[in-house]
Amino acid sequence: MRVTQDVTAPDPQQPAPSPSAPWWAERVAPAAAGWAVVYGAFVLSWALGSDWGRPFGDIDVPWVLYGGLAALCAAAAVAALATVRVRPGTVRPGLAGKALWVFAAIFLTVAPGTLTLDLASVFTAHFDAIDWPPFLMKLFAVVGGALFVGAAVSYRRRLHRACGHCGRFGGGSGQRRRWEKAAGYAAVAVPTLGFALPHVLWAMDVAFGVTEKGAADLSAPDTAPALWVLALLTVAGSVLTLGLVMSWGETFPRWIPLLGGRAVPRLLAMVPPLVVAAALTPYGVLGTVAMTANVTGVHELSAERMGEMEPLGFYITYLTFAAWGATLCAAAFMYHYRTRGACAHCDGHRGLPSEESS
Repeated sequence: MRVTQDVTAPDPQQPAPSPSAPWWAERVAPAAAGWAVVYGAFVLSWALGSDWGRPFGDIDVPWVLYGGLAALCAAAAVAALATVRVRPGTVRPGLAGKALWVFAAIFLTVAPGTLTLDLASVFTAHFDAIDWPPFLMKLFAVVGGALFVGAAVSYRRRLHRACGHCGRFGGGSGQRRRWEKAAGYAAVAVPTLGFALPHVLWAMDVAFGVTEKGAADLSAPDTAPALWVLALLTVAGSVLTLGLVMSWGETFPRWIPLLGGRAVPRLLAMVPPLVVAAALTPYGVLGTVAMTANVTGVHELSAERMGEMEPLGFYITYLTFAAWGATLCAAAFMYHYRTRGACAHCDGHRGLPSEESS
């Protein structure tokens, strides 16, 4: 008698198990929740009158705002803990997952405050100009933002059975490519129009966003050349940003001596934009908030701080910094997605839902 073996063909619609997750994937959400609790405790101490580590300088912040920030930290901790356990493929991204991105954006752009100015003092070795407790608190805020980014990424990957190491879903490259080009071109246009152009106008004695006296001072022979240099450097940096969306950002052009035809190191292309984005975005967001508070009468800026700039000039500058940093960050990450190689952990991993379905 002949015995046949019953072999059941695999269901092509059934997702394959996700590869093993990296070590941080299950730890980052509890770490983010713990960070939120600690930071919330500091916020409450500031509301009660403590000045240690207060990152807002000499700005008199109402206790109501401190209370709101403490409540925000509590909500962030709850959202992070809500994503610790998830059954992959059974639910759509919920409020908790989206909230993680919101909290990450707040902790990375608002909480660091004037960290950019402190870092400038560090890089120029003017350590005596740094108020160290607030400086450390601003760095602590950046750590918290990074933890919430990690928690959001880990949650999304587990939720959709994506590879825990590279995040691949198995599709969606067309949509990613469109976002990539849009982010790259925006990272070129924003600083050119929002920063370089106003500086050129000021150097030409055009009172755009400044008083007539301010325009005259800025166009003086001892000041105008510096404005032209700033404008030219900004345009040059914007042109280099195009490398994040064009082929010469992956391979050096052949006309470059010694390097022509060689592959561009990925870190060389990605790290500078991310560093600039980390410096510009918080400063731009904080400045925009401060100007809005000044215009609406919530907090009045001194005449010394305003100088010869008008609110329009400040708004253009701060909004440009915020948008410039955000688009640089987006373009750098899209470059990463486009140029990353094969993942050693999910080779042969099939049946993953596409990004369009997530």
